[in-house]
Amino acid sequence: MAGVKQEVSAHDVVIVPAGTQHQFENTGDTPLELITVYSPAEHDYKSVHKTKEEGDEEEETGKDEAPEWSQKSKKENEKAGLVKEKGGPYENE
Repeated sequence: MAGVKQEVSAHDVVIVPAGTQHQFENTGDTPLELITVYSPAEHDYKSVHKTKEEGDEEEETGKDEAPEWSQKSKKENEKAGLVKEKGGPYENE
């Protein structure tokens, strides 16, 4: 992160401050599970990339763009009827 390599282990949490250059690389023998949380969203919330190259390509071709609603304020989304009181993002799309 920010040009500094560091090892992390299973169940570790890494917080990347906004605007910090970062790259995660799996150097182990087991699959890496990486869960990211952005606010505001920077990617399509349904995005799953098996490789960095796949993710880069989808960003470059515009296939992995944050939904328009994610760039608006809660107040704007409430006014548009887009704020849900319960349920997840995949319900009733």
